[in-house]
Parts: sequence; C-alpha cells; structure tokens
Amino acid sequence: MRIARRFVSRAVPFAVAVPLMFAACSGGSEPDPPTATTLTVSPSSVSFETSGATATLSAVVRDQNGATMPLATVSWSSSNSGVATVDPSGVVTSVAPGTAQIRASSGGASGEATATVTIVPVELERVGDAARTGAAGEALGSSISVRAFDASGNPAPGADVAFEVRAGDGAVSPAQAQSGSDGVAQTSWTLGTVAGVANELRASLANGQGQAIDFT
Repeated sequence: MRIARRFVSRAVPFAVAVPLMFAACSGGSEPDPPTATTLTVSPSSVSFETSGATATLSAVVRDQNGATMPLATVSWSSSNSGVATVDPSGVVTSVAPGTAQIRASSGGASGEATATVTIVPVELERVGDAARTGAAGEALGSSISVRAFDASGNPAPGADVAFEVRAGDGAVSPAQAQSGSDGVAQTSWTLGTVAGVANELRASLANGQGQAIDFT
C-alpha cells in the first residue's frame, strides 16, 4: 500500500521595506531689519518777515514696510545758511531775504521743506551826526548812513532806502541803496554849488514804512 504524502504549503511572511520620507522642517527666513526708506518733513514750507525768527520742523522716518522709526537719527542742513539756518533739532532761524531748502536725512532717506524769508523793514535810524559841514559843490568826506529795522527790532538786511535832496540843489549817489547784513544803507552826498545856502537830504524806506530821516 502506497502512503500518500501531503505537502502543506506554508506562507512565509516577508517584509516589504517601505522607505520613510522625512520632510525637512523649514523654519522660514528671518525678516529684514528695519531700513529708513522714506522721510517726510512737516510743515513742507515756512515763511518769515523778520530776521532772527524761528520755526520748528519735524521729520517722520518710515521703514521698507511703512512702519515709523521713532528712534531713527535725523540730520538737518540748509542749502543757503545766508538765508536760513537749521539746528540739529530742526529749528529753522531766518537770516536774510531769500529762499533756502531745509533738508532732513536719515540713512538713505531724505526730505525737504522750503524756507522763505521776506524781511519787511518798518523803521529807520540815523547813523552818525544829523548835521554835516562841507565845501560848496564838493562831496562830503563821509557817507550818509541809516539803519533799517524790522518789526522785531532786528537790523533789516535787504531794505530799499531812498535818498532825496530836499534843499541846496546838491546830488546823491546812489539815490536808492539796499541795506547790508547789518541793516545799514549808505549814499554819498555832494553839496550844492552855492556857498551859504542850506543843504538838506532826506532818507526814507522805499516801502513807505516808518519815519523819514533828515540830514542838514
């Protein structure tokens, strides 16, 4: 008798290697540090009618994201210090008639304001003696001088002063002069040719302000 052999098929487990994917964790780049990008000066313009007057400007600095930078260092400068000066705090001081650009800068950002000085003279003062002596037909040895002042009592540079011979048939040169930085305007007076005749000269502001000054 034949004995039948049975073969049992057994499943042999096998491992399938599954690669594991690890995602690299990215923390993101650090934000750029604040950089001065724009600067706005306020007000955008200031005007003065007297010398020595002041006005304060302010500057707002913003970074590349539009955020203000209150601790940013701001430098100030004037394009014409003969017209207006500015200090490190943004205080503008008028000096003489004209226009100056006041610039504020911080890093690569900058802004400007315009300073306009139009000094209005309102008063004249005699410089030197009122009475002069000289030979007929000759120019006096010294100039006729007056000083102009503004409403604040400061010398008014750039003031137009008219000089007019009122008696004695003399002459002046120039007939109109502009005051210097000290507020003084001058002219040369040549007396009339007739000896013994009184000569009189009047100085007045061309704008009609203040009292005229007479010289004899």
